[in-house]
Order: sequence, then C-alpha cells, then structure tokens
Amino acid sequence: MPELESVQSAKHLLLLVAVLLGAGAVCSWLARKLHLPDLVLLLVAGMLLGPHVAGLLDVPVNSTLGQLLLSFGASYILFDGGTGVRIEILRKIWLSVTAIATVGVLITAVVVCEAAHLFLGMPWATALL
Repeated sequence: MPELESVQSAKHLLLLVAVLLGAGAVCSWLARKLHLPDLVLLLVAGMLLGPHVAGLLDVPVNSTLGQLLLSFGASYILFDGGTGVRIEILRKIWLSVTAIATVGVLITAVVVCEAAHLFLGMPWATALL
C-alpha cells in the first residue's frame, strides 16, 4: 500500500527537524570546547548540510518552513546578541552606537542605492528601496 503524501511530508519534516536539532547540539558542544561563538559553527554547519554540499537540508526560502526557520533564526541571533550587552559598556559608547545607527545607516543606504542604480540599472525609486 503506497504511503499517503501527508505521511511522507510528516516523515520528511521530522527528519529535517532531527537533523537540525542534532547539528545544533553538536555545534553548541563543539563551540564550548573550542571557545568559539556557537553562531559561527551553526552557520558553517548550515552551509555544509545544505543543498550545495551534503544535500541533507533543502528547505526552499519561500516555503512556510523556510520562513519559520528564518524567523526563529533571526530571533535567536538577536536574543543571543542582546544577552551579552552590558549597560555599563553601552553607556560609555552610546555616541558611537548612535552615529552608526543613524548616519551609518544613511550612508549605507545612499551607497547601495547608487550602486543598484549604476550597476544593476534599477530606477532610482526601486534602488532606494
């Protein structure tokens, strides 16, 4: 009796989650042993397990699962970065942070807009987006 498509999808999803959790656990353990940020090893593992190297993980970006992984990944990166911030240090460097978050963003937007217009031939309004 052939398996239903929903059963095959569920098996694929469970295998994908198992590979992700297993790779995450190994990367976290290895990062502690090597005294490296775990995010670096997680990114390397993602590239190695992805469709262009090992082919174990192939999640289309426009799929629901791809969007969920991107959302949780971005949340983890922001959370992990935020846990290491100390208010005392932030008070000392607030001027630099403010300059980077305002003037730096504006300069980057202008440079990227100009490059998109010149090199990609985009109209100004599209390039600015």
